[in-house]
Amino acid sequence: MPDLIVQLTEVVSDALDASTFCPTSATDNAQRIGSSLVRQLHADAVAGRIQYPTYYLYCMDVCTETAKLAPLVDLLRSQLAPIIDESGQVALLEEKMTPDDFAAATLRAAAILSPMEAATAIHHWISGGPWIEKVYFTLTGITVSEPVIVRPGASFERLPEEPKDIFGHVPNMMALALQRGSALQDRSLLGATVLSAEEYTRPVLRNAIQTPGHDLESAFPGGWETMWGHFLTALSLACNAPVARQYSWRTSSPVQQAFYVRGAEGWGLPGPGPWPHESAVELTSPLVEQALRLADKLHAFAEPEWVRRVFERWFNSLRREHHLEDQFIEIRIALESLYAAGGMHETSLRVAYHGARHLGRSLEERRVLFRDLKAIYNAASAVIHGRTPKHSKKERDLVERAQGIIREALLKILDDGAIPDWTDLMLKGH
Repeated sequence: MPDLIVQLTEVVSDALDASTFCPTSATDNAQRIGSSLVRQLHADAVAGRIQYPTYYLYCMDVCTETAKLAPLVDLLRSQLAPIIDESGQVALLEEKMTPDDFAAATLRAAAILSPMEAATAIHHWISGGPWIEKVYFTLTGITVSEPVIVRPGASFERLPEEPKDIFGHVPNMMALALQRGSALQDRSLLGATVLSAEEYTRPVLRNAIQTPGHDLESAFPGGWETMWGHFLTALSLACNAPVARQYSWRTSSPVQQAFYVRGAEGWGLPGPGPWPHESAVELTSPLVEQALRLADKLHAFAEPEWVRRVFERWFNSLRREHHLEDQFIEIRIALESLYAAGGMHETSLRVAYHGARHLGRSLEERRVLFRDLKAIYNAASAVIHGRTPKHSKKERDLVERAQGIIREALLKILDDGAIPDWTDLMLKGH
């Protein structure tokens, strides 16, 4: 074990024995508690055995005898000396702290967990180790029965289905709200599929004047910009399902939260949806790998906005809450975007002819595609011009067939890397 960890652990233990803590905004000494009770409160709150916000512990006041605190402050000052700025402060991420502030944060962490864990974290940061947070997004349209690994540090998992089991899987305040049935009453979070990925920030400790910024790295391939720019689109195409994010939150370890209250747990409001989990597609490792390859193709595609417009129409046609009329409208717009280019013949013929030529691998396949596309387009046009769908099996079959054709077209275009040149395609002799 490194000497600094041993030395810090001893000094922190001595200071901790002489410290009391106030986990609320009150300053009445009668409400102060010792480190053993702090540790018990934290363990019970994290496990859901008591309804207690852990946030109170991460920002609690610390009261320590000056004589007992001085050795810890001196040791920290000597270790942080190379990065203390002219104002006598060091930056921990975006928080400026004096050695005294840093000592108080160290004692909070030690009370919540242990002196050795607090000392180990400080040694990790001083040695150049990263600040590690985990970002979570619940996704609709897919489900997992077992964890699916994307890459080391990034994975899909399923949340527990009962409020009593949700503690430790979502932020403490979020779990409390679900258990109480107040504030957050959207139970679609229970049993939801969640995508998580670690984020690594370096340096954690710095001289804010000499080193004004940080480097951020994500365990998710390409980072979250790729995630939102391409991966969810690609995952929807791979799974043939409308995959969308719903809740989001981030967490860091309790020791980190004790040092940096602004890094405490929090969550975002729901996005589109929700859709029922029972209608979701089972996610597998091969589907994830296919989605990652498709995301790379989307990133490299010369006209990503064109693909996104077609995709959004296809996506909307899949959404469970849409009526048949809306689905036909979305389908017609998608088909026209895909296949109505060029000036020959009426639109329905262009769509049917181009689509058949683009996707059909034999004369018989092209005949079937031509027939189906013409029927789909004419049915969609009738709805747009005022006909009310009968919600018959034939109409629903047409919608499902159209969705499959649009998806196949998008996948082929991404594989080819370009929008087809219809003149060249028509003149080819295959």
